[in-house]
Amino acid sequence: MHSIEKAPYGLQCVFAGNIENAEMDVWYQNVKQDIVSLPLEFGVFMDAQNLEGFSMGALIILERGQRLFRAYGMVRSVVIIRSAEQKNIFQLLASKSGISRWEQYVNASETPDWENAGVLWVIHRDGSYLN
Repeated sequence: MHSIEKAPYGLQCVFAGNIENAEMDVWYQNVKQDIVSLPLEFGVFMDAQNLEGFSMGALIILERGQRLFRAYGMVRSVVIIRSAEQKNIFQLLASKSGISRWEQYVNASETPDWENAGVLWVIHRDGSYLN
């Protein structure tokens, strides 16, 4: 399952369960439509704490989406995770897509106010409130 919503800072994406190629392709097409109406600089909040996994093809599509985010002006990205395995997957994708410099990770199992922490990372440049 996935969802995409516009937020005051840019886009909020949610991934849950197992994401296969077809669903990830729908996500990418939706991102392409939404991204053109965003400001020149925007942030992305990605809630992946209930994600079980991606197919290999879905990972490739997500990497393409991350490249698109950056090309259209993404200046901050946060991924809400629940495990070291999830963090490793998103760090690898960020490295491959070239966005690792702009991405932060918040572990929802360790951060009670994970949503606020994530939004603050996206809207503030220094990230000083994060551990």
